[in-house]
Amino acid sequence: MRYASVKLLLLTAGYMILCSLTGMGAQDEAPVFRHSLSLKPVNFSCIDLSGSNRIPGYHVGAQYERRIDKWGHWTIVLPVTATDLRYRLVYEADYSRSGYAVYITPGVRYYVNTFNRVSGYSAGLNLLAGVYNYQYSTELSSGKAESIFGGILFNNYYALKLWKSWSVQAELGAGVRNTRKDRSYIIREANGVIDRQGNEKISRYTAILNTSLGVSYRF
Repeated sequence: MRYASVKLLLLTAGYMILCSLTGMGAQDEAPVFRHSLSLKPVNFSCIDLSGSNRIPGYHVGAQYERRIDKWGHWTIVLPVTATDLRYRLVYEADYSRSGYAVYITPGVRYYVNTFNRVSGYSAGLNLLAGVYNYQYSTELSSGKAESIFGGILFNNYYALKLWKSWSVQAELGAGVRNTRKDRSYIIREANGVIDRQGNEKISRYTAILNTSLGVSYRF
């Protein structure tokens, strides 16, 4: 009986030494992520669903995110987006525009399967604040506008793991935006004589759509 106990003890000790040297029988420890950085080269934010008061142009965004609870379900996010408003529409009376827009959408996000899972679904609520300024001209008119806007967005996200802590992330959301615009304009007749000019202040609410596709790194 004593011999069997000693033999079992020696076998157990030998197995433990073998495991410690080779890693056999060990389980992979899940990494604990606290931060993430994202780049959104495909970013179509603030899409005006009414078709007016638009912010057209190519949008590119970047985002910082941080976990705020010990379970990993809640994070805070700070996305920043910028766009060049320069474009031309020949079929709209040779309409051309140049300018820029910059806005931020800070908010909170909830992860169903925690922030440590690189792949998975999450949802969040974001505030919206920004500015956009532009100049425009047509064959018979010209003007400029300075605008500030704010609003709220509800966003849905899905991340798909690429490699280790890298993932590709899709975003789709909707919300409401208020825009306050100060616009000046000049309208000319066909012979170039000024027909009328003026300044107007516009404040309006509109439903907006938010969507993006980007790459994220967690650490």
